[in-house]
Amino acid sequence: MEDDDLEADIDDVLKEDGLKETLRERQKLSKKYVAIAAKLVAPVVDTDIVAGFQWVVETLRAQSHFELATEMEIAKALYYMRSRQFEQAIE
Repeated sequence: MEDDDLEADIDDVLKEDGLKETLRERQKLSKKYVAIAAKLVAPVVDTDIVAGFQWVVETLRAQSHFELATEMEIAKALYYMRSRQFEQAIE
């Protein structure tokens, strides 16, 4: 019961000073930067572009960036679609 009261008090304090909103904005911005960096690194990290995308996806998952890993898998599928390799894009 005390933990719930403490969490409620902390939430009230965070709401009042805007820290929570600032934290969300910074997290959103950091995810954007990581996504841009991953898209830049994936094609050049290996001689095979697909292997580069797969390495980036595995690295993001290892760091608990599951949302960004999924975004990179979509980018890999788009690469396949642009290359007209539709079967690989579906996989």
